Amino acid sequence: MGVRGETDRSATEGEFERRAFRAQMWALALLAISLLVGSGWYAYRQGTVLSGDMLITAPAAAGSPRSAAQPEATPPQMIAVHVGGAVATPGVYELPAGSRVEDALKLAGGVSKDADPDSVNPAAALADADQVLVPRRSPDAPAGAASSAGGAAASPRALVPPAATDKLRHPGDGFVNINSASETELQRLPGVGPATAARIIEHRKQIRRFAAVEELMDVSGIGEKKLATMRPFVKLR
Repeated sequence: MGVRGETDRSATEGEFERRAFRAQMWALALLAISLLVGSGWYAYRQGTVLSGDMLITAPAAAGSPRSAAQPEATPPQMIAVHVGGAVATPGVYELPAGSRVEDALKLAGGVSKDADPDSVNPAAALADADQVLVPRRSPDAPAGAASSAGGAAASPRALVPPAATDKLRHPGDGFVNINSASETELQRLPGVGPATAARIIEHRKQIRRFAAVEELMDVSGIGEKKLATMRPFVKLR
């Protein structure tokens, strides 16, 4: 009986220890689950997402002020246009892109009293570096020919481009681009007739383009004196 009693007591103590160990393990497991759930809830409340062992901040909404860039206003594109000839104030003026000849004439103060009313097209569209030339009425024109174009607010009616052969005589009448002008346009220069214009074209074909106004003296028939009369009306572009 003594040996059997000792054995039963040992088995009872072993079973008790095993039960205590399992209870401790369950308690540790519950504690770990509680900590995990608590950290997840805290991360959710802070607007973050728990990923592995890293807390990743949730991205801002697409419509939030931080992600919505305010577009900047684009300034209108401007062009520079030369207005010359029979206008109140010849000069270079800046206008918004898409402007018409009529807009440029208004900036120049309108056409003068001696302007040819059928000289320019007010509805023509303008581009950067364009030139608007208003020829003066010939002396033998009827007295009332310019009556519709005699003031700053006047707007010529049915207007066409000026004749290319109109000679340039006064400062502000305009310019001739010798790198692109036709023979007819070159004849607008003082002292340039059909023969000289043809020689300028031929020389231009050989050199491709004029780099300086003085190169016109390389053309047969153009000397220093003739160049001096042409220079105020010559343009290189």
